[in-house]
Amino acid sequence: MNRSRPLRWLLPLAALVAGLLVVGEGWRLLGQPAAVRFARTNSGLVDNYLQAMADLGEALVVATPSGVTLVRPDRLESWRRGERGFPDAAARAVAVLGGQVWVGTHGHGLARLEGDRWRTFSQNDLGLPDNFVEALAVLGNRLFVGTREGLCAYNGLLCEPIPLPKAVPPAIRSLAADGAQVIVATALGAFRVTTTNAVTPINLGVYPEPAVDAVAIENGAIFAAGEFGLVAIAPDGRRQTWGRDRFPTSRFHALWPTVGGNVLCGTARGLFLARAGGAVEEVPLPEVAGPVPVMALARSAGAFWIGTGGMGLLRLPSEPGAGATPAALAGTAASPPTGGVPLRDVVIFSPPGLANPPRAAAPSEGNPPSSGGESSGRVRPHWTMTKKQRMTNLSFYKDILPVMVKECLPCHTTGTGKYFPLNDPVVVLAYFRKAKLDRFLSFCDVGGGMAGQVDPNTIKMLQMWMMFGAKE
Repeated sequence: MNRSRPLRWLLPLAALVAGLLVVGEGWRLLGQPAAVRFARTNSGLVDNYLQAMADLGEALVVATPSGVTLVRPDRLESWRRGERGFPDAAARAVAVLGGQVWVGTHGHGLARLEGDRWRTFSQNDLGLPDNFVEALAVLGNRLFVGTREGLCAYNGLLCEPIPLPKAVPPAIRSLAADGAQVIVATALGAFRVTTTNAVTPINLGVYPEPAVDAVAIENGAIFAAGEFGLVAIAPDGRRQTWGRDRFPTSRFHALWPTVGGNVLCGTARGLFLARAGGAVEEVPLPEVAGPVPVMALARSAGAFWIGTGGMGLLRLPSEPGAGATPAALAGTAASPPTGGVPLRDVVIFSPPGLANPPRAAAPSEGNPPSSGGESSGRVRPHWTMTKKQRMTNLSFYKDILPVMVKECLPCHTTGTGKYFPLNDPVVVLAYFRKAKLDRFLSFCDVGGGMAGQVDPNTIKMLQMWMMFGAKE
């Protein structure tokens, strides 16, 4: 009996020490002033692939394909798809109206956080143009909702449709707002919507009217980016342009105006700072190896946040271009968090009948493979190194898919794909067999949305694959 007493004390003591270690790790992530990367495996972030962010004041709201996370000063709160009333759909956009969090989903309309549960508002409930929400913005006491089928404004009771010119495709790509207007990005130019719902086109100085991917507004100045590069329009109408050749990609996801007329640009190839003088420089991201899509930018809780496509969430002590230089910011990076393994939100499905596909050699430290410790039920990514192709004996799973994922990943992934994602080979095969490469080649041609971004050898390989029967 007496010999067991020390054990009774040791067990609670060991539990207390373990608890203090866990709490200490959480404070290291949330309380540290230096640059920190939050990943799904080291912080409780619901997904490493971010879609949008918004400032709630005491928390940062993060929307992902797997659900929503609130990053608070001392903890993270997450709701996964289908959990506590959250729709079983990807969270695509987020906004804060009257202190309440609103999330736009892909397939289930809007969701609003009420306490610790969510209430869903569908097309039938509010009169949304579509249940696939692409963007949200707040103007006064109204929530502007951009969907695949048009724009509307929710006034607390119903959605008021806001028709765009008839020639403009209805899909809304991005929204931005200040106290007087909402800026709307479409596949055929940008538009200004006033508090009275009056719609006027914005002259970007690019002809014909280009596809606009991202917009922002700051102190009356409007910023728009897309396949043409970046354009800034001052309140007095003066225009400044950063040409397409200044950026390594024409795919823009987020814009953030900063001091001195500079603009931070989240692109499919990383973060860039467009300076007022016309120069464009890459901003190195701490704890991230190689180019990674930057999907969202936000300021919250005295820090600057960068949401990436696959590498989680980055917190910086200040925004690049607002005092600290990019090189200085890169030098403040903390040591990589223990277990911070990034998980790509891209699945390469195995060919039929191949249950356990061969894995490629171990990748570099900056892009380690995902561990098997999580039971998400999804097929884990595998990368296949291919030899030089024999052009007369090409197959989709062996030759085409690995190359397409490698070259097209920054733009064509779940939730961000232009026209279709590359996650599902069934979709890709159906597309090429139906389009016969014509549509793909038109986008790769001069003036197309993918001009200069696809390797000519890849185009040739696709042509030969189609010519010899498009074998799987």
